[in-house]
Amino acid sequence: MRRDSRMGSLLSPFLSDLADTAVVSRPAVGEMLAWNAANLLTTLATEHLRENGRVAADDQPSLVYRILRFIDLNLGDVELSPERIARAHHISVRYLHKLFADQGTTVGRRILLRRLEECRRELADRSRGTRTIAAVAGRWGFASATHFSRVFRATYGTTPREWRDSAGR
Repeated sequence: MRRDSRMGSLLSPFLSDLADTAVVSRPAVGEMLAWNAANLLTTLATEHLRENGRVAADDQPSLVYRILRFIDLNLGDVELSPERIARAHHISVRYLHKLFADQGTTVGRRILLRRLEECRRELADRSRGTRTIAAVAGRWGFASATHFSRVFRATYGTTPREWRDSAGR
């Protein structure tokens, strides 16, 4: 993408400013900025490829992108499942699992990690007030606070409470 293109002129100053801002920001803010920048870059790259005829509207990478977006938009739904995702995209559950296997993961793992990322981000964000850990877990689709605490610790090596307390310092 050339710097003087429509997309390049949008991205170049943004990424330069982002790099400077992320370095001096609190870790939780820097992490949030990086996550949002990655989503923006994915959107812009997909659009750029489509405009140049390199990605068809029904191409597999585009389908995977739509599925990932659907997952992100529905993370808080306890009922989010491979069956629901496949139905929403008019594909079989088997094909959905194949798409994720091609990406080196599983649908369930992707959902779990995204939920954990959002909980981790929210627990570190002091501007959110004093929501309980169980409330944060419930907001992002965890039906059980005990299960949430167990997988959070297994993934990040610390408890949700320890994470929230250390992020505030």
